[in-house]
Amino acid sequence: MVDRQDAELPMQLARESFARWADAFSAADVELLVRLYTENAMMYGSRPQLLRGHDAIRDYLGSFSALGPKQIRFQQVSAEWAGPCAVSAAADAVLRFGGGNTEVFMRFTHVLVDEQQAWKIACHHASPTPSS
Repeated sequence: MVDRQDAELPMQLARESFARWADAFSAADVELLVRLYTENAMMYGSRPQLLRGHDAIRDYLGSFSALGPKQIRFQQVSAEWAGPCAVSAAADAVLRFGGGNTEVFMRFTHVLVDEQQAWKIACHHASPTPSS
């Protein structure tokens, strides 16, 4: 069990999780990305349907390989305890495709859960940042 009295821990876990996700996504390492999720994780990405589980997440994230080189940078990370072994995390992101020629501004939310001493993504949502 984690120490919920540690007010800094949710931010640390969120930053580490977003950094691992960014590294794996930028490296096009789909299998590493999939391992960041719980077996029964749910995801809303840029497609309208809800994705469930590793196979659906693998197929979705693998589809980005057709877009060529890509890079994502997370910023303005926020996080809070969401339960005894869960952290709710949010971040803004800049996604670059095609060697940086195309930028997309996104918002991400993740629910992280402590799964056998490893913090994994149980729920993922990404959407374009609305214009102000």
